[in-house]
Amino acid sequence: MKVNMASDRSYKFKDRKVPARLFQTLVENSSDGIHVLDKNGNVVCCSHSFAELLGYTMEEALRLNVRDWDRKFPDEQIVPVIQQLIEQPDLFETKHLKKNGELLDVEINARGVLLDGQYYLYASSRNITLKKELTENLKKANFEIEQFVYAVSHDLKAPLVSIMGYLGRIKKHAQELDEKERGWLERIEANALGMRQLLNDLLEMSKSANLELVISDNDLHKEAKEVLELLSDQVEDSNASIRLDPLPKLKFDSERLRQVLSNLIGNALKYNDKNAPHIHISCIEKQTQFQVSIKDNGPGIPDQYHAKIFDSFERGDSTDNQGTGLGLSICKAIIEKHKGEIWLESSPETGATFHFTLPKAP
Repeated sequence: MKVNMASDRSYKFKDRKVPARLFQTLVENSSDGIHVLDKNGNVVCCSHSFAELLGYTMEEALRLNVRDWDRKFPDEQIVPVIQQLIEQPDLFETKHLKKNGELLDVEINARGVLLDGQYYLYASSRNITLKKELTENLKKANFEIEQFVYAVSHDLKAPLVSIMGYLGRIKKHAQELDEKERGWLERIEANALGMRQLLNDLLEMSKSANLELVISDNDLHKEAKEVLELLSDQVEDSNASIRLDPLPKLKFDSERLRQVLSNLIGNALKYNDKNAPHIHISCIEKQTQFQVSIKDNGPGIPDQYHAKIFDSFERGDSTDNQGTGLGLSICKAIIEKHKGEIWLESSPETGATFHFTLPKAP
């Protein structure tokens, strides 16, 4: 049976009667290939765009069976799959075989419809071949950029190590320099240290894009204590007080989470303008995840930086020359690899609070 989509019937749409021919016009002008199949996979009706997508005339398309173009399911699975899609709508990707033998990447949106007392499968096919090609090209370009960044950062570290070595030798004779010359030496050292931090961050950024986590059972509280121990000199120098609430045991990559904690706590110390900085590390247990928060009593981060604070080379203050602008983007990549989220809440009155989530079951 072939269904005649054009008729004198009308349908209710938002309390208005709309002629069936209007619906036919909408279908015929859709850029997606719309088609209706019976339970055996035979084409009951289709749009011109569907016939054109596969390279057939309308007459040829109306004689097709889904087995003539689908390349996702074996023939014996077609009928059960159609029945499943009638009962449970789905959106998925597959390949269509054109009349000329060319394969197309398509996205299918399929669901069951009731026509004249019979259930059929209504589906639309969207050609995503170009989209997939562009995506693959973008992935390739990003990979090449990451490899370039890694190579350049790695190669620049060798001469920088040499520079730092000679600086160390010169500092041993700093007493022979006058005050102005010692000032120059301090500037050289500060810039060399900044360059070292930038190269380290660039290396981490290039690795984080293709990061493979080593997930195991770990104690987040223990990891936080170890990070605070490593930052103890910075804590003491800034006269800071730290409150560490109990943190959970769960599965995560310990090395990467230490990196996140070190960056967030280190920033809270580095950018705090108070004589006695206070940092509070806490955790809230939710239904499917834990939410960790690191709150400080610093100046906060202006609203205009909130949307882009986790982008590469972005800083929370345009006057900040201390950081590389890569630390938070690396944190974001690590947390998202753990299937979590990271975000910021901040105001001048309350300081900044960075939150991130970790799923209970990764």
